[in-house]
Amino acid sequence: MLRWLSTAWRKPKLPFRRHFVMFALISFVAIAQLTWWSVFQFSEGRRLIETQNGYWQQQIVVAYQLRTTLGADFEIWLANTFPDLEIVTGGVVEVKPAARQKLEAFIHKRMRMFISEGAFFGLLVLAGVLFMFRTLREEIDIEHKQSVFLSAMSHELKTPITSLRMYVDTLRERELPQAKRAELLGVMSLDLNRLNDLIEQLLQAQRVLTPKTALPLERIDLSEETVRAVNDLKERILFSGKHRLNVDTEYGLEAMADPRRWQLVVKNLVDNAVKYAPAGGMIDVYLAKRDGKIELTVSDEGQGFAPDEPARLFERFYRIGDEDTRASQGVGLGLYLVKEIVSAMRGTVSAASPGPGKGSTFTVTVPEARNEHRA
Repeated sequence: MLRWLSTAWRKPKLPFRRHFVMFALISFVAIAQLTWWSVFQFSEGRRLIETQNGYWQQQIVVAYQLRTTLGADFEIWLANTFPDLEIVTGGVVEVKPAARQKLEAFIHKRMRMFISEGAFFGLLVLAGVLFMFRTLREEIDIEHKQSVFLSAMSHELKTPITSLRMYVDTLRERELPQAKRAELLGVMSLDLNRLNDLIEQLLQAQRVLTPKTALPLERIDLSEETVRAVNDLKERILFSGKHRLNVDTEYGLEAMADPRRWQLVVKNLVDNAVKYAPAGGMIDVYLAKRDGKIELTVSDEGQGFAPDEPARLFERFYRIGDEDTRASQGVGLGLYLVKEIVSAMRGTVSAASPGPGKGSTFTVTVPEARNEHRA
């Protein structure tokens, strides 16, 4: 056991193995200490009873030895010297029932005190163990997410860069017809936009994580900004030929927001739908006013998710599915940024799906700008 612990400490094979070794040792010592303390307190109660019974037996022996010497004064002497003893029928000296009851009550009181102290101490130990376990789990989860993020980020950066390098080499080394050159330049433009969107996500994530950074809000027309954001993505979506896009917005919907970040919200939701929607699938974007609030809805016919997924979809670096089998692109920041930006706008975001393989719907709700904010 000690050899295994030493090896695990010097050559950890899993993330935070040393933390697990320390966690196991501290937990073992704490539980062992609590167990020993509980057994010791119970044994102390029994030992106290045995000690008192032995003391009473010694008093009875002394009383019998002095009985003949004291004669008629024996009973008075016994009451003054050994108040816990009495003479019963037949001249037998015994311990008073009241004394035994008093001893038992005292022992029971101490036992109750020990039990309550042990329970309190046990709860403290349990709380500490659970806190340590939760902390270790969070550390491992963070390291796993960071590892996944770095892997996904490397892939996301490498793919468009490789594509751009290939097209640049092609344009530099070969004479191509004007139409073909225009097609390659269009693809390169899309790759550059993809890189720009990725860098924008990283910059926005850094701003979100920076404390005391307030989102600058101004009165803007969300209808115009939504259409502008979708139009920026439409070329990429239609160029791929894999998805259909339907946009339906009411006009004149104004809210206190940041135009650039609102466009990022729309782009991230649409881009998320593109990633998970099947080839030929429809992506619907709706913007409307409901119950005095402005509601943006992005729906797709993609893979959907299980009922327990919505609580985690908006976590940083979280992505649906297994990292080894997932085919979709992304680094797990899009929906996280949507949540943080919408929260800064005093709005809410939610996700819903009938189940795996049945599509999903993301809904953003923000307050409508009040009339007193008009210029």
